[in-house]
Amino acid sequence: MHIVFGITRLLAGLLLGYYVLYPDKTSRNKTLINYPTATKALSIILILSGFYSISLSKGTYDLNHSTWSNSNKEAMINNCLRDSGDMKDKYPKAMKKYCHCSTEGIVNNVQLDEYLRISKMDMEDQNELLLKYYEPCLNTLRNETKNE
Repeated sequence: MHIVFGITRLLAGLLLGYYVLYPDKTSRNKTLINYPTATKALSIILILSGFYSISLSKGTYDLNHSTWSNSNKEAMINNCLRDSGDMKDKYPKAMKKYCHCSTEGIVNNVQLDEYLRISKMDMEDQNELLLKYYEPCLNTLRNETKNE
């Protein structure tokens, strides 16, 4: 939602700045012309707050919630490690590598909103839909745990 308000503020600030630089002398509304310093200050404030709001949303999500953020990825990796039980203790490097690999496989192939929909299904259905994205990681994990 930050991006919507950010773009709105940015455009309002630019429009206000335009009216200060190029005032319409025939306009009935002389407020912008009568208070140029205040109008310039308001324009700058709107532009800066617009950029700030847009920067808050950059890289975290789009309006469809289909883009993965770094915090989403970290949460998946942490959940994977947590759910791995004693495998995490027996094979810490291999499990960490597996969790990173499987997360990347899913993130690179499934949009976040689709993954959230899938994650509400039972485990069998989840595995059926997602296995193809993390199966290479699972094979690597099997090979690494055999060698240790």
